[in-house]
Parts: sequence; C-alpha cells; structure tokens
Amino acid sequence: MRHLAMLLLVCAPCANADDWGRLFFDAPARREIDNGKTLATVTAPPARSHRFDGELRRNGQVIRFIDGEPAGTRSIPQGTRVGEQWQEHPP
Repeated sequence: MRHLAMLLLVCAPCANADDWGRLFFDAPARREIDNGKTLATVTAPPARSHRFDGELRRNGQVIRFIDGEPAGTRSIPQGTRVGEQWQEHPP
C-alpha cells in the first residue's frame, strides 16, 4: 500500500494533460484527415513480389514451388530461373 501511494505521488505530475497538446480534432478537421486517408488507400495496391524456388519431377509429374509453397494453378513467367523474383500486379 505504501509503494502504491509513492507511485501515485511520483506519477501525478506526469498526468498533467496541458502538456500533451490537443488529443482529438473537431468534426471538420477529422473529416479532412479521413478523406486524405481514403484517397491514399484508393490508389492502386502495390505489386507483390514472388520467388521461384524450384521444381520437383516425379513419375512424369512436375510440381513447381513459388514462395516456398507448391504453385498449384499459379503460373510462372516464361524464362524464370530458380531463385529469381518477379513482380505481380494485382488486377
């Protein structure tokens, strides 16, 4: 109990909110900030980088690995060598 009282006495000057500045904005300023964020997020998403890790051939079947996982139906750009990376732009 004694330690709690000492802690509160030490932390009391830190709780002065005047030094923190303005924490919240008024409605028009908030709308302006939100509009700025939505405009930035509406732009085209960044291209994703992929890496061709290799392929496994067994009984006439070929399994290609992209980013450490079997490629499945995903395709690899023609001429890509093992260890190379390429950019994929989302639709």
